[in-house]
Amino acid sequence: MPLEPGSRLGRIRIDALLGTGAMGDVYRGFDERLERPVAVREVRAERRTAATIRTRFLREARALAELDHPNLCRTYEVLERPEADYLILELIDGETLRERMRRGVDQAEALRIGLAIAQALAAAHARGLVHRDLKSGNVLLARTGEVKVVDFALAPFAGDAAARGRATAAFRAVSLDGPDPEPDEPEVPLDDDHPPAEHLTSTIRYMSPEQARGHRVTAAGNLYSLGILLFELLTGHHPYGDPLSTSSLLATARQGQIDWPADLALPPLLRRLTAPDPAHRPTAPEVVTALQAG
Repeated sequence: MPLEPGSRLGRIRIDALLGTGAMGDVYRGFDERLERPVAVREVRAERRTAATIRTRFLREARALAELDHPNLCRTYEVLERPEADYLILELIDGETLRERMRRGVDQAEALRIGLAIAQALAAAHARGLVHRDLKSGNVLLARTGEVKVVDFALAPFAGDAAARGRATAAFRAVSLDGPDPEPDEPEVPLDDDHPPAEHLTSTIRYMSPEQARGHRVTAAGNLYSLGILLFELLTGHHPYGDPLSTSSLLATARQGQIDWPADLALPPLLRRLTAPDPAHRPTAPEVVTALQAG
């Protein structure tokens, strides 16, 4: 049942509904003890799935709360309730990277955004945290100019196919920008050669080849997703072209064959981001160094 304006979660006053997504609602709230606005992200009880997945979600959410990095959406607190769990988050006034790219981004701005994402990944990876759904909808651009990566801990909840042992996995958008899904990405049937797994929860267009084949997402997989984002930022289009059917899109993602435009002057390190072999990709700190060097 939605939280009403004026209701409370402990010291958090609920002020307004910001959006509704697959996981639950997102609210604007106010922390009356610390006197600051916050975002309240709901994870409904029916979306908690297996106890092991919920345990990991809570563990990672608390680990994120210990991170204080300017390019990560700050997690202030995790509230556990019978009806739902709630993440109390930094409230970011701005737009998603997906929305920003629709208006076009010049090269200098593209590399600035890419650097900020790489810095966020480097900080998270240093703590053993990986993002299971890095995409343009999970990067927020604040009106102050800051770049914020969001939803690290939420991706394990995007589908419960593995917990139920079914032959399907859900690929759903799970980001603070509401229920707007990526195009042509409903629930995806996986064939016998690519069985479902708990980590097959991210948006197909940004998946690493190994994740699309059913392997666990890793730091190297995050770097591949960053490569896709940089490709979009620098070229104005996705490397897979126009929207494909779900089956074609998944097959393309599994191949991982992406050619950077020959006329695009980039350090070789950036081209390595989309290497099909994860062992050939740079680390997040290496990307940070390359982008800072210009």
